[in-house]
Amino acid sequence: MSTIYQEVITGIVSGVSGRLIHVEVEIRNGLPYFTMVGYLSKESMEAKERVASALRSIGHPLPSMKITVNLSPANIRKNGTAFDFPIAVAFLGCLNLIDASKLEDICIMGELGLNGKIRGVGNCLPIVLEARKKESISFLRQGKMPIP
Repeated sequence: MSTIYQEVITGIVSGVSGRLIHVEVEIRNGLPYFTMVGYLSKESMEAKERVASALRSIGHPLPSMKITVNLSPANIRKNGTAFDFPIAVAFLGCLNLIDASKLEDICIMGELGLNGKIRGVGNCLPIVLEARKKESISFLRQGKMPIP
């Protein structure tokens, strides 16, 4: 395994509008390191600890590799905890535990508990309305982590 990449879609509320955000995860050979970029608030930065604990709890710990998570566009401030679940899903896609073709055109939102349980997030209506403008996007509903 040299470099693996997976992208999923999520969203944020900006003012009264929804904005779609692309969550990109890259795993590659190198010294173990986990970094997140993309103009993140403190609670968004803390996603890496919640994601790592949640994945470990469900039996899929993060690999000892160089991991980069990018939330784009980078010029928009990312607030909140709704990025946890999309990041975890992108990791599972990188590890081939989820079929990557099923992650295309799905908007994913949710906070993760350390035990892997998905928690809902509020203020989603503007994001749903923005995603509906792109007719191909559907939603992954609240529930358990999609593990085969």
